[in-house]
Amino acid sequence: DLPSLLLKFSVVFVVFFYGLRDGHKILELMKDSLPFKRSITERFITKSKQVTFSVIYGRIIVGILSGMLTGIGFFIVGIKNSLLLTFLAILASIIPIIGPWTIWIPVVVSLFVTDRVYAGIFLLLYGGLVVSLFENILHPILVSKTSKIATSLTLIGIIGGFLVFGIFGLIIGPLVMAYLSILFDLYIEGKNPS
Repeated sequence: DLPSLLLKFSVVFVVFFYGLRDGHKILELMKDSLPFKRSITERFITKSKQVTFSVIYGRIIVGILSGMLTGIGFFIVGIKNSLLLTFLAILASIIPIIGPWTIWIPVVVSLFVTDRVYAGIFLLLYGGLVVSLFENILHPILVSKTSKIATSLTLIGIIGGFLVFGIFGLIIGPLVMAYLSILFDLYIEGKNPS
């Protein structure tokens, strides 16, 4: 519901704001609090930064590509203002809570209302099958490639994150799985030093 969604947005915004403002203090606290050697803690923080960047970067890349793919559908059926709608679809695709469907579904409805039934059916199938499948398949693959964790773990993170945290879990889930993977790798390295 809307109040719950607004509360989640507010929490994310506050955490993001203070994370940016006091990030260096949080890192120092982590360095002093984590039960590892200082060198291992430094490596964990460095790898975590890389993984966080890759997950966010993956979301942006997939969002741009999904929005452009949505735009191709608009051009095929001859929608007026296709360029503007494509730009809006790109913006909507980058934000996981919105997605390109918030742009192409109203366009489909307008096609049915204006008696362009075949165009509406085509765009509905195109958006539901091509765009959605592309987005849901490419995101785990791209994130796993850039963060160097297994695609299966990324997929588990996305599904589990969504089930636990809702729509924000699409980003939180892969991050949690990536951090756990990093910790496990560092633990194995510590147990078996070369």
